[in-house]
Amino acid sequence: MNASDIGPLDDLDVELLHELRQAWSVEDPVPTGLAERVKFAITLHGLEAELAELTSASLVLTRSDAEVARPESITFASSRADVLVNVSDETATTVRIDGWVTAPGAVVQLHSASGDARTTADDTGRFTFTAVDRGMIRFMLWPDGDRGERPVVTPTIDV
Repeated sequence: MNASDIGPLDDLDVELLHELRQAWSVEDPVPTGLAERVKFAITLHGLEAELAELTSASLVLTRSDAEVARPESITFASSRADVLVNVSDETATTVRIDGWVTAPGAVVQLHSASGDARTTADDTGRFTFTAVDRGMIRFMLWPDGDRGERPVVTPTIDV
């Protein structure tokens, strides 16, 4: 017997599948943020990028229905550039990111579920992003400016 021998789904099949879905939604729900993490992974799949390593993070607990640890200061390292970012609250739903990269003039792009933002680090390596929605983010950096070389990509973090 194969799939073509079974025929189309009838109303009973649809009802059983609906009940099965409901049961699994209660017993094993989809993890929060999974869709965003998958989107990031797909976006980077085709890039030939160097992955920066998370070297340190200081965490702050925030009070809500459940305590959530959010990063306050994060350091990433790669063979071409190191990056330090400080995350501070702006509003209940947004943060400000102040960063420093060891490559002055680097192009820094912020990827988030709500969109992308791009800036260029100043001559001391400093850069800023404001009004960043809370959630999963990732940075892409071009240490020598946007000259077509492969970017450095950080791991995804939750801010």
